[in-house]
Amino acid sequence: MWLVGPPFPYTKEHGVQWLTARKAECEQAVQDMEDGNQFVSNCPVRIIRERQDNGTDTLLGDIMICRSVFREVEDEEERERKVKENAEREVGDPDIVYSFGDFLSPTHHGRGIMTAAIRTVMEDWAIPCMGARRFEVDTLAENVASQKVFEKNGFVFAGEMKNVVDLAKMGKGEGMLGIRSFVRNGALD
Repeated sequence: MWLVGPPFPYTKEHGVQWLTARKAECEQAVQDMEDGNQFVSNCPVRIIRERQDNGTDTLLGDIMICRSVFREVEDEEERERKVKENAEREVGDPDIVYSFGDFLSPTHHGRGIMTAAIRTVMEDWAIPCMGARRFEVDTLAENVASQKVFEKNGFVFAGEMKNVVDLAKMGKGEGMLGIRSFVRNGALD
């Protein structure tokens, strides 16, 4: 689970694996469009960047939409059943539950960038092009700013699990963190 960040230490191999997987996902979405499919499997655009005056780009963050892995379901068998059922649904099925993964450079926090990015991906891509209607997200319980991003995009609090993220197992120090879950159904009015 990358909810607290990438592996540490983050090696070149981790980066290559991540980029290879993301490239394949984006290429599949483009192929879906080229094939004339009514709905596509995912969003071909992920990177949040800032264009500099000299024409170069600065990476600000990443935004991903994917089928939910139901982290909020505590019973492992039930979670696996839901993940399998969700994964087997046909592209465009309105009962697919989607989730987001995102990060933004701390230098750009508090500017509304992620709120706008989430809204754009949902309203301009996921709903019309993927047939997405059901969304759920998980945030660290302590990450109030991330929770506000989703609340501003029509998500409502659905529940909390305490002490489920073991920082030591992730090489992020000591202690346990909780997860807060949020859901949204359909387009904003």
